[in-house]
Amino acid sequence: MRNRRLILILLLSAALLVLAAAAWKVRPSSAPASSIPNTHPQTTAHIRGRTFSLEVAATPSSREIGLSETDSLPVDRGMLFLYDTPDYYQFWMKGMKFPLDILFIRDSTIVTIARNVPPPSDTGDLPLYAPDEPANKVLEINAGLCDKYGIREGDTVEITSSTPR
Repeated sequence: MRNRRLILILLLSAALLVLAAAAWKVRPSSAPASSIPNTHPQTTAHIRGRTFSLEVAATPSSREIGLSETDSLPVDRGMLFLYDTPDYYQFWMKGMKFPLDILFIRDSTIVTIARNVPPPSDTGDLPLYAPDEPANKVLEINAGLCDKYGIREGDTVEITSSTPR
């Protein structure tokens, strides 16, 4: 009888340890976000010696939203819109809160730049911006950076994507 009681106590103790370990494992981390490794692919654009970290809009819904839910954009960031085939894709500034430079890219060459595109006015007028030639990528960065960095039509854009370790 004493052995049975001892075995029961040991089994209950082991079960409690397993439950405590499982609860501890699923507890939210108190570590700051910057110390948590990023396992999402990182996409960058390199133009004229400048590097931009990019958010990629590759689906119809992400392309429709774009940066419209963003209040501002760090100087070294941008959004890349990807399309399967080159075409005259049109962009507008619906819902935008800050101005942009919009770079239309075919393969790796800038074909058109819409510079200093303002957010929409109170009149509700939404102009459309399109490339002069078909493009299969569109890069949005803060307004004025193309002028500041000397980025122009014909420049090469190197897009790289990697998964951090």
